[in-house]
Amino acid sequence: MKDFKTEVAVIGCGIAGITAAKKIASEGADVTIFSKAYGATAMSTGVVDIANPTVVKLPLKPPEELISEKYAKKANHPYALIIRREKQLEGRTAQSEEDNYSQTISKAVTTFLENMKDVDYPMEGSLNHNMLLIDSIGSAKCTSLAPPSVARGDLTKINKGQIIFIGFKGHSDYDPRLCSQNFARTSKIVGLPDAVEGASGKLTDFPGFEGRNTLLSIEIARRLDREEGIATGVGRKIGDLAKGDGATHVCLPPCMGIDNVERNLKVIGEESGLIPFECANLTPPSILGFRMQLALEDSANKSGVVIRLPYEVKKIEIEENNLKRMAVVSGERSFHVDADRFVLATGSFIGGGIIEEEETVKEPILNLPLFDENDAQVNSVFIRRMLSSEAIPIKGHPVFSVGVKVNENMQPVSDKGEPLYSNMFACGNILSGFNHTSSGCRHGVAITTSYVAGEEAAKKQRKREE
Repeated sequence: MKDFKTEVAVIGCGIAGITAAKKIASEGADVTIFSKAYGATAMSTGVVDIANPTVVKLPLKPPEELISEKYAKKANHPYALIIRREKQLEGRTAQSEEDNYSQTISKAVTTFLENMKDVDYPMEGSLNHNMLLIDSIGSAKCTSLAPPSVARGDLTKINKGQIIFIGFKGHSDYDPRLCSQNFARTSKIVGLPDAVEGASGKLTDFPGFEGRNTLLSIEIARRLDREEGIATGVGRKIGDLAKGDGATHVCLPPCMGIDNVERNLKVIGEESGLIPFECANLTPPSILGFRMQLALEDSANKSGVVIRLPYEVKKIEIEENNLKRMAVVSGERSFHVDADRFVLATGSFIGGGIIEEEETVKEPILNLPLFDENDAQVNSVFIRRMLSSEAIPIKGHPVFSVGVKVNENMQPVSDKGEPLYSNMFACGNILSGFNHTSSGCRHGVAITTSYVAGEEAAKKQRKREE
């Protein structure tokens, strides 16, 4: 490929990068996404956490209330930055808690839902309600948005029923017996009503894979999509196993198809006589995350956004305080890309937006300064000093709050708060100010900050045209 030019170069093809690119494209700018590989989005739970409570217990507060109470008061949190930006644009100065609701966050979430629906991948939920789901080990998972196959398992909306857990022999990603045991404990901790209870957990052979000792999630999903009669066979097996249990719902592993999951679950429901739903994925590999990634790509393509994958950005040339040209590698080929504006959406450790080098953290493309959740610069701090003594701390390991510090316009800044480059923006998990693994707002931050980053990059375009 020859060297070429694009108006806006977005680095990263996850939920943040694609959301930013779509926003920029909606304003008429030419946008190209560059990414070396799929990142955290494709390996994620496949559901969208916007604002989760620290302790999961019924009744759950809605995301819009938690944004105001839990996040907006933290000066460095991305939600707080967005709220401050909105106040500045509107000339507001009020500091009351009621004034912490953000129309920008609401617009970003609404736009995301509309985009997903537009490519036949609807997500259920809103800022007015948090769902309570079952994850793949039987624990409670709080989230804001989820595809229908998962949202049907929202425990806050199952007024009365009994859930049976069904898995497949040889499929180690989901143990229905473990889920059943954990759900019994979880239901008491979160305060589920007695009318919602768990039945037993049972295993069955998956049609066509009888006797297999190892069965992959992708094999189950593909066979359900491609082989006629498989969903019917699964439904009948579930119906037989559930006889006498009094079950009304069946919790299934999160791999009931890729392209035709709703069709498959409809058949399973008709044959079993139960209401089927998928649990929320907990760990990679994730069919749910992969589905969402594919839907995001469809949405980008529909907007005319070009995605170049795998294309790794190695470095960006700087002229004064502007970024000018990227050095990009794809396989054995290397070339340069000129752009007017740049959006950094490379994620955290999983996406490669932050790496480990000589036992410290580093942003690999521009060597940007990195900060933790408390606004302390940490480029020279050893990673071991940013790890908790607990294996799984409630607040997360401090190292997972490390990221690029930005101002209200999503521009990376120095330790003095000054923009480093006039034509660069950052969004998603590359940002500091929140813990990426435990804060309960990871996808919400990605959607909202990329919406703002896209808006600001588009604003630069409008100024040039004027």
